[in-house]
Amino acid sequence: MARNIRGFLFFAQSDPEEQAELLSFVYEKLRKTELAQSLFFFNMDDLSPMERQMLLERHLISRQLARGDGVRGVALAPDESLALMINEEDHLPHPKPEQRFTVT
Repeated sequence: MARNIRGFLFFAQSDPEEQAELLSFVYEKLRKTELAQSLFFFNMDDLSPMERQMLLERHLISRQLARGDGVRGVALAPDESLALMINEEDHLPHPKPEQRFTVT
């Protein structure tokens, strides 16, 4: 499942400033949800190659997110029941399609 956010260019069409704006937008929206207290939010630039590989092996992020460049992030639930990738190919690709959510 993937979601794109109206008013933002697709990742491949956006520059780093626009990518950072989308990452910040999603982060601020997530902070206002009831999930906020239980989510860990990571900027991919802050993760080591080993940390990225671990998330990839646990099927929490895609290969594209793990190895890509640009301003990207991931929000994770401690029990790994939710992994929300930000700024992959789509704005919000979701590796676990059985979970549904809305960002407003």
